[in-house]
Amino acid sequence: MKKLVVCLFALWLSASAFAQTTPNTSAKEEVSITTETVYEELKPEDEASKFADMMAETTEITEEQKKEIYKIALKTMKKKKELAKLRDKDEAKFTKEENQLFQDMNTEINGVFRGN
Repeated sequence: MKKLVVCLFALWLSASAFAQTTPNTSAKEEVSITTETVYEELKPEDEASKFADMMAETTEITEEQKKEIYKIALKTMKKKKELAKLRDKDEAKFTKEENQLFQDMNTEINGVFRGN
């Protein structure tokens, strides 16, 4: 009889340890932010500005070069925002076009460094 009571007590303890509790609704709301929401909140102007600032911090460039890099980055970020619509329809095509977009941006920025 003792063994039965001990087994039932152990079973009750293990069941209560794995019992589900109600989730905290505020934590659930915080976690529900999606990648799409984050991309929607990013403005091309802000992304281009951050990129130009980062380039200015990591390389020695003039103010004129920084402005040119900003213009190139802004053009690229606007195109990237337009491409975002393609992400849900055709992931492979989106990835290919986004890679090409950034390769083109890289080529243009290299031209700024060379003085072209």
